[in-house]
Amino acid sequence: MQGELILTGRAAECAARLLLAENGAVRAALPGAFLRRAKSALTPQADRREELSALAGKCGLLGAYGCGKGGILAALWYLAEELDTGLCANLAAVPIAQEVIELFEAAGEDPYRADSSGCTLFAVQNGAAFAAGAEKLGVPASRIGFLTDEKPRTLRMRGHIRYLDNPRLISRERD
Repeated sequence: MQGELILTGRAAECAARLLLAENGAVRAALPGAFLRRAKSALTPQADRREELSALAGKCGLLGAYGCGKGGILAALWYLAEELDTGLCANLAAVPIAQEVIELFEAAGEDPYRADSSGCTLFAVQNGAAFAAGAEKLGVPASRIGFLTDEKPRTLRMRGHIRYLDNPRLISRERD
């Protein structure tokens, strides 16, 4: 199956807001100026699911999966399962704020497995048109990969390649 993977929204921001609000150890480990900057950068986006679904239909929708508690990595797995296909995703292309990465580093957690509620992963035939249309709606959209005819589900990041893990096997749950 051929198609492009487009992620709408910004990864791990839902979980990052919770870290800021509830994790005193993270707040204590980071400078106040950084925390203020992170808090202002983590404003929730408007809900545009209906408009995005209609747009995806016009761009050759193959499938979609709402990101949640298992994060971007779980969404990739479940979408590939739903479509019975393989995929190749570039983690460096995932839209994630530097502040979010630093918050998760301070907490010792993986932002790609963190709650990304508000993000949706789309598989579409015309990714460029879909991403451009989403941006016109004010929704960040990035091409993060593509579907493959083979079964492997691979992740790439700065020259390294690894296989995507089944989220059920690493104690992550679908929301």
